[in-house]
Amino acid sequence: MPLKLRAFVILLAASPPMAIDQDLLASTIRAFLEDELRLEPKQIGADTPLVSSGLVDSAGLVRLAGVIEAATGVMIPDRDVNADNFDTIRRIQAYIAGRVR
Repeated sequence: MPLKLRAFVILLAASPPMAIDQDLLASTIRAFLEDELRLEPKQIGADTPLVSSGLVDSAGLVRLAGVIEAATGVMIPDRDVNADNFDTIRRIQAYIAGRVR
């Protein structure tokens, strides 16, 4: 795991699950997309379609879910790893916020 992504994962994992910092979560997701999937920062906005646009394929989606689980401590059922929940950074944030309530 690249250093920048590792740093975000460590910082986010230090937050208790009920207090997940949404900005830090977004930064962790962006770091993954940039470092692991080699997307350009200008390609990634809060509402940029990731899956439906083809920027993230199914393997990348599974890897992203794993990073989010490691960073947040939130277990993500396999059935939830889909475009409905993970197509944009904003949708991911909403999904994770819903899981910690």
